[in-house]
This record gives sequence, structure tokens and C-alpha cells, in this order.
Amino acid sequence: MAGGSGGADTADDTRTARSLAALSFAVTVIAVGVPVWLKTTEIYRAAILYGGIAGLQELELRVGAGARLEVLAEDGPAAERLAAGLAPLLPDCRLDGRSFTEAERGRLADAADPWAADDALNSVGESDHLRLIVLPERLAPSAAAPVMFGRYADVLVTPTVGAEQLAALLRQTVVGDVSDAVATRRVRSAPAYDLLVSVAAPRPLSPEPLWDGSGAAGRLLEPVIERLRPLANISVKSQHLYHADLGVRPGWDDTAGEYFLSEEQLSLVVTPLEARLGASVSGRPTLQFVVYVPAPAEQPLHLRPAGAADAFLSPRWGGVQVYNPPAGQETVDARRVVTVLVTQLRLLLGVPEPPPEAAVRPAGPSGLRGWELMALRRRRAVENVESARRNLASLAAMLEQISNIVIDDSVGAAVQDGVAAAEEAARYLAEGREADAYASSCRALANSERAIYDPSMLALLYFPDDQKYAIYIPLFLPVSIPVLMSLRSIWGWVRGAPEKVKAE
Repeated sequence: MAGGSGGADTADDTRTARSLAALSFAVTVIAVGVPVWLKTTEIYRAAILYGGIAGLQELELRVGAGARLEVLAEDGPAAERLAAGLAPLLPDCRLDGRSFTEAERGRLADAADPWAADDALNSVGESDHLRLIVLPERLAPSAAAPVMFGRYADVLVTPTVGAEQLAALLRQTVVGDVSDAVATRRVRSAPAYDLLVSVAAPRPLSPEPLWDGSGAAGRLLEPVIERLRPLANISVKSQHLYHADLGVRPGWDDTAGEYFLSEEQLSLVVTPLEARLGASVSGRPTLQFVVYVPAPAEQPLHLRPAGAADAFLSPRWGGVQVYNPPAGQETVDARRVVTVLVTQLRLLLGVPEPPPEAAVRPAGPSGLRGWELMALRRRRAVENVESARRNLASLAAMLEQISNIVIDDSVGAAVQDGVAAAEEAARYLAEGREADAYASSCRALANSERAIYDPSMLALLYFPDDQKYAIYIPLFLPVSIPVLMSLRSIWGWVRGAPEKVKAE
């Protein structure tokens, strides 16, 4: 009896030890192993301002919103009446009117015509907002049109101009959206560009270089680059390309005694030229300007339909000019080439052509008028904010769709800075601060692109949850089955159920 009782106690002790060992193993796996696994496989996701991104989508951005228009006239009430007449026609703009100051009257006293008045009013500095100048009665007869766009930030009008006519012209040029044609050909907004001038020729015409980029050409381009500096930093580069071919055979006109390229052939010219230009090593957009000097055997070479400049524009890429050197000249005339280059640069940047019913003063050496720069800066600010909020909205949608994507702190900071800069740009636009709005919009666009193009944001680096389960199940299933079986035996031991013994 004693021996039987001792054997039972020994069996119970063995069962208890085995159950406690299984229980400790299960507790270790559940209480330590699972949390450690969850922690080590945790995906870091920095905080993203989803609410701020959603708020950006509700912003109403208009080019004319908050633009300040100041009406100046000899008579203060007349200026206020014109401003009141324009207010319902330009509801987004902030209009006010006043009379000329004594200093302005003194400067206008010696002006003999409207363009002289334009120079006189800006002799001590250009205005930082658009001004509508009602010409004195003595200057009105010499006006070329009821509405005249000056060289600076002024629009000169006659005393009899109608508010409807003036408002329509302002919407077309300064405070309205650009046409579809302008939007199609302009390059994307960027804070900096590379301007590459390539002089191409089938063979060298002389030992001397065809183009002096640092000499006369550089001096002619310097005022243009400086004028555009508030909009973008432009770096000018130049190169010579010899043994360059247009890739098409020019036609011959017996009547005119000249070679020509038809309009259908122009689209075939860009591709062989572009292949010779070389790839840009900078991350900035490149504006290509090609000056093609035909071989003497193919001169003169002109474009059809005939144009005075023998040049054409390739939208969002650049321009091409065919240059026929005069007899006895073996180099390129820098002034003639730069004149065409500036015209094509204006088109690529999106400067709209002034309406034909208005008189427009030549832009001068800078190539860009003050009111054009203001309008371009406002439009670029709106374009940048719209691009930034599209980028951020796409990023937010991707992050919500892919739950296991890693969000670094740098991405979170870029999103936060982008949202703040976009909101700041919209606020500055509403306040009429074009320069500050443009600077903030550039930061918003740069931060949004930095966030969405971050290397960690590549969706192909991540896989769906069902594939994750397919990877982990073969790893954890062999470990889980013994643990579950141990829990079953432990439950029986706790209940005091007799242990099943295999029959031998």
C-alpha cells in the first residue's frame, strides 16, 4: 500500500512539474515573445497633417484675389469715381483712388507725352503695386489709345476711358487667368532655370567662334536676367555644335531664289537637334535655344510661312532660330539673336501678349515690363500652391491606402512645412503681397515635392498584408502548435482532471 501511494505521488509530482514547465513556456511566449515581436516589427509613421492637407483643398485661389490697384488722377473725386466703377467689375481686387501728390505733380509738369509721364512718375523708383494713371487733360490728345500699358507698374488711361473697357483689358493682362494657348506653351514653374544657347552649324565657317557668350551676348542678356531675378534665377550657358544636321532636306524656291523649310518640316527639326545638345547635369529645368547657321551652299534658308525672325517655338522646350549671316560676315550678330531669344523666353515663361486694342510701350533692355512681372509672379504663386496641394493630396491618399509604409521624420516635417507655406502664400496673395506670396509658394512646392519624392515613399518597397501573413505563418505555426497543446494540458491539470495514460 505504501509503495502504491508513493508511486501515485511521484506521478502527481511529475505531472505538476511538467505542467508548470509548459505554463512557464507559454507565459514566456505570450508575455515576452509576442510583445518583443510586435515591437521589433513595428512600423514607424511620423505624424502627418491630414487635416491641414484637407484644408488646402478648400482654398479658393484666384490670380486677382487681393491684388491692389491704385487709381491716380489730378482730381481726387475723379480717381475715386473710376475706382468705384471698377470695383464691381473686378471684385477680387482692392481698389482705391487718390489725387497726385505735390511731388508727382512736379514730375508730371515737364512731361510732353504719356510715355514721358510714365518715366517721370517712376523716376524715383518703381511702384510695388499696379497703378492706374489718369492722364492730365493736356496729355490726353497725344495718347495712342484710351488704355496704354507703360514700361513700369503703371497703366495710363485717358480721362474718358470706360470702366468696362479698362476692366476687360486688366483681366486679360494683369489680374486674370492666362489663355489655354499660353498655359500650353509655358514651362513649369521653378525657382531656377538653366538657359542653354547652342549655335549649330554643319561645319565651321571660320577659325573664330560663331558666338561670344561672355561678350556682347552676355551684356545684352544681363539686364533681362536681372529683371527676372525676383521670379527665377537663370544661369546662361552656351556651346557650339558643329557637323549638326537638321534631319530634313530644305526645299528650293526658284522664284524667290532661296531654300525654305515648310511648316510640316519644323516638327521634325527639333529631334535631331535635341540629340546633339547633351543632357543637363543639374536638377533645374533647361530652356533650349538653338541658333542654326546653314552651310553656305544652303543659304539663304528661310521658314515658311515667312517670318521676319526665321524662328519658331517648341512649347515647354525652347526655340530654334535660323540665322543667315550677311555677305562677308562669319559670326553671329548677338543683338539680332538676343532679340529673338528674349521674345521666345517671354513666351516660354507665360507672359501673355498685350491686347491689340491697347497701346503698349516697348519693354526696353530688360525685356519685361513691371506690370508683366507682377502678373507673372501672381500667376506663378497660384500655380505653385495648386501643384503643392495636389502633391500633398496624392501623398496623403497613398499613406492612407498603404498602412505599412514607413513615414520618416523628414517626410513629416516636409509635409508640415509645405502645408504652412501654402497657407502662408494664400494669405499673402489675399493681402496683395505678391513677392512674399511667390516666395512662400516656392517653398510650398519644394517641400511637397521633397515629401512625395522621398526614396522611402516608393510604394513598390511595400507589400500587402496578405503577403505578410504568408511569410509569418510558416514561421510561427510550428511554435504555436506545441504552445496550444501545452495550454490544453495545463487546463486539465488546473481542473484536476485525471491524466490520460497511453496504453502500452
